[in-house]
Amino acid sequence: MARWWRTLGAVLVLLAPLGLTPAFAQADGAGRALALSDIHFDPLADPLLADALAAAAPEDWGALFERAARAGSPLGAFGHDTPWPLWQAALARMQAVLPRPDMILFTGDFLVHGLGARLATAAQDHSPQALRSFALKTVRFLALDLARRFPAVPIVPVLGNNDSDCGDYALEPGGAFLAGLLPTLREMLAAGGDAADLAAAWDADGNYDIPHPTLAHTRIIGLDSVLLSARYHDRCGGGDDRAPAQRTLEWLTARLAAASAAGDRVWLLMHIPPGIDAYATLHAGLCTADPVDMWQPEALERFLALVRAHAPTLVSVLAGHTHMETFRLLGSGADAVALLGVPGLSPIFGQNPAFQVITYDAAGVRDTETEFLASLAGADAAAWRAGAPFSAAYELPRPDAAALGRLLPRLAGDPATRLTWLRRFATFRLAYWPLPEREGLAGPASVAAYRCTSATVTDAAFRACACPAGAPGAGR
Repeated sequence: MARWWRTLGAVLVLLAPLGLTPAFAQADGAGRALALSDIHFDPLADPLLADALAAAAPEDWGALFERAARAGSPLGAFGHDTPWPLWQAALARMQAVLPRPDMILFTGDFLVHGLGARLATAAQDHSPQALRSFALKTVRFLALDLARRFPAVPIVPVLGNNDSDCGDYALEPGGAFLAGLLPTLREMLAAGGDAADLAAAWDADGNYDIPHPTLAHTRIIGLDSVLLSARYHDRCGGGDDRAPAQRTLEWLTARLAAASAAGDRVWLLMHIPPGIDAYATLHAGLCTADPVDMWQPEALERFLALVRAHAPTLVSVLAGHTHMETFRLLGSGADAVALLGVPGLSPIFGQNPAFQVITYDAAGVRDTETEFLASLAGADAAAWRAGAPFSAAYELPRPDAAALGRLLPRLAGDPATRLTWLRRFATFRLAYWPLPEREGLAGPASVAAYRCTSATVTDAAFRACACPAGAPGAGR
């Protein structure tokens, strides 16, 4: 395989003068993966399909969508989740830029926002059992679509807060939904490891630990960070809302200890990142109200202790949830770890639909490149754009903790770097920000909030960053 990659690299170098070299191409044979997040696929964008989809097997859903498609229609719309045309356009673009990735990393949220409510208004049968069946079919349809485009490529997913038959932030640990997803998960991962361990951790809380598909002495841990969320509620199971977080962190502690003892490196995938929710904090009142935390305080404290203890082992940490291209520095100094936020495909929050090409090596993620859809107006492939790689955009060698440690002060003090960051944040859609695009920058409160979520993860550190002495509410 290594010889094959070297040969391909040589061919790409020859093609470069013709303008045929993909932007992500590298000459040294490093591994490459696709990273996707927050699909939020909406099978009910045409509600008339609800009963037909409910009655059909996921393998037959594509034909139903194809027959209902309207030529010339927009691919999607800002403020809405991902309909079938946008999903197909994204698949085609992913296949065009990287037809044979080593793996596809998915950082959560297969399902549309409010699936239960949407099914209740569109389908004749919207019982809890029908909702669970429809949700499971939706995940399986997406997995099958990815597998058809990328045969034999491992798909490595985690669950998002909408990936439940019980409602938002309400996955039932040990419930029927997790058990029903297990066969699809096995097919997606297509990886070795202990099948009993995989089933036990997944069925209990939606976690797993598998060997990396291509790197020796490296593991991928899929962490259900929704259970760690401050908003989590075991609505269907009726259990203690904090118990799943405690179990998950005990499991993660054991898995990281085992990896460290074996000298293995770890890639950690999750949906909800630790730290401050800048969007909610801005709406609550930046510097006039307490910061809004993504995670339960006890879970955050314990996780940060794990990061400090296992920083050399945690070579890559990826998350989703915000729908934006983000990064967060977890910890400080030699114990710091970089967390990279994968942008979302769903344009519901006003950013351009996007995914990433990731280049990696034994030391973890080496570079990221965001592919984004610049127009939702139609199916023209030319509407897709490739942003500059992280390394080129910020003039840094790779998106690791050392680089973020140098980048974060530049965001605060250098207007040119800050503008680059703001453009990339909403996947190159400056209209996302609350000031006219001609001004080039968002309001100072927005900039401070989002910048400080990149640099801090605790309430006290966030206040010190976003609300310095003299700012309104700085004394809280």
